[in-house]
Amino acid sequence: MAKLTREEMIQLVEKVWQGEAPEEEQDRWIEEIRSTTGNPHVLRLIQNEEGLTAEQVVDKALEYKPFQL
Repeated sequence: MAKLTREEMIQLVEKVWQGEAPEEEQDRWIEEIRSTTGNPHVLRLIQNEEGLTAEQVVDKALEYKPFQL
């Protein structure tokens, strides 16, 4: 799976919010964003209730750094 650009991820977040596709396709989009960012909490960000924009959701997802032991 190819890595998505920031702009592609923003578009996918907006599509999920607008319910532009069946749930299975939205799940695939979310997984693509998760794979690109490495952030396991992408769904929580997308379902945010903080009033974040799609750009802010993607930027927060991109800020994720896994905990290293």
